[in-house]
Amino acid sequence: MKSGLFQGSVLGPLLFSLFKQIHSFSVVNSLSVNPATIQCILIGPLALLSTVNHHVISETVFNNNNNITLSNNVKSLGVIIDKSLSWAAHFTTLYRNVYHSLHYVNRLKILLPARIKQV
Repeated sequence: MKSGLFQGSVLGPLLFSLFKQIHSFSVVNSLSVNPATIQCILIGPLALLSTVNHHVISETVFNNNNNITLSNNVKSLGVIIDKSLSWAAHFTTLYRNVYHSLHYVNRLKILLPARIKQV
């Protein structure tokens, strides 16, 4: 399988149409895609994903002879999407970033004037 989507998905026809439109736009406007930035993820129920042979799929997913790595989660526009569409990976990263930011603010509070600390 060089391109396309697996049969039976609800979003399959929409995603395939979107893929073809983006591909046509890229060809018409002489745009190329950096293979290092392409991300691939299989999304579905964990019970179904556990039956998929990832080795076979990772060998068939490629773009102009450049292998595309199959990931457990991908980041798009700052949102981390995982293979089961749960928010766990996104919120873990978000909590870690907020914790570090608040930790730095807490360490810098000694530099603030006393009148601001009272607020």
